[in-house]
Amino acid sequence: MLHRLDKHGKDFINILYDHFDKTGQWIGTKTLMVKFGPDCVDRLTRKYSPAYFNRWDAGLATDHYELTIKGIFHSKNSQNDRDLLLKFVSLLKDRFLENPEIQSFTKRQLGSALGIQGAQLERLRALIALLFQSYSNAYQDPDWSIPAPYDVHLLASKMSADQCVNHWIQNRLKQDQDRIRRSRPRFDKMRFGFWMLFISQTWSAFFLLKALYGILHPLLATACWWFTAIGISHLLQIFGIKNTFVDPKKVIDKFTWYAVTALISFLAVYFSRC
Repeated sequence: MLHRLDKHGKDFINILYDHFDKTGQWIGTKTLMVKFGPDCVDRLTRKYSPAYFNRWDAGLATDHYELTIKGIFHSKNSQNDRDLLLKFVSLLKDRFLENPEIQSFTKRQLGSALGIQGAQLERLRALIALLFQSYSNAYQDPDWSIPAPYDVHLLASKMSADQCVNHWIQNRLKQDQDRIRRSRPRFDKMRFGFWMLFISQTWSAFFLLKALYGILHPLLATACWWFTAIGISHLLQIFGIKNTFVDPKKVIDKFTWYAVTALISFLAVYFSRC
């Protein structure tokens, strides 16, 4: 689901863009957490990524955030970048109509045709990389070239440059959503089945012993409740729900853990006498 940017979302993407515009580098995750707070950064990431920005950390030199083209277009000071990208797409359309078999566009060709060089040409490279690859450091060779989009033949003759860019933004969003979906841990059926069996067998043994020997010692009931709580905590972890029952770390979590301990012991004694 694509959310509309709220005030915090607008502030977030504007800080990302302003930092990139001034330094040529993307802002680090730690810096954003200092500015906004870890909880706010996590909330905004869950809400607006990958539509407006992406967090890149695996295999990269630094953990940082990068805007998508959609995020750049929604930044308040990005008109120059928008115009530059649209000029590139217009050129792509014109060159394709001249030569439908064109395979790529070199750095030198783009610079000459658009009348840009140096930092502006480097900015164009980053924008094209974000549009087609989602990562601004793509096309890093000194004499880089941009391959022609695979669907340019469908776009060049019937879409404006702005429509082409919007089409590629939507394509890139779908691919990024698929990438994130594939990277999520899959549901572990084996672990789920093990802990469900663990809980069911615990209570099967409890009721079997109770049927054989009548009222059982409260300690046995306590053990059954503890085993049940441990099994449930692991089931919650399988579903991605964090809990501190098994591994309490913070002081407040320890008090919660002790309270749960007392409650389980009370329930064990109570039900063992039923």
